[in-house]
Amino acid sequence: MCFTLSQASVLGAGLECSEYVHTDDTGARHSGKNGYCTVIGNEWFTFFASTPQKTRRNFLSVLLGNAPIYVLNQDAHQYARFL
Repeated sequence: MCFTLSQASVLGAGLECSEYVHTDDTGARHSGKNGYCTVIGNEWFTFFASTPQKTRRNFLSVLLGNAPIYVLNQDAHQYARFL
């Protein structure tokens, strides 16, 4: 639990203080199952997260943590009114 809190604080502080970040991910098999490692960082910090899938949603959950942020443009707002 302590490691998880420390890991999240490194990512938060790194994103807050950085003008840019690099991201990358890679896949590997472990115990017969595919897994993925996402890396976010720059010359000042590095954050790693392991996930079971390589999807946009997974990447955003790694990047945003437990507080997802969605930005809707005017077209999305108009579409939502018709639902």
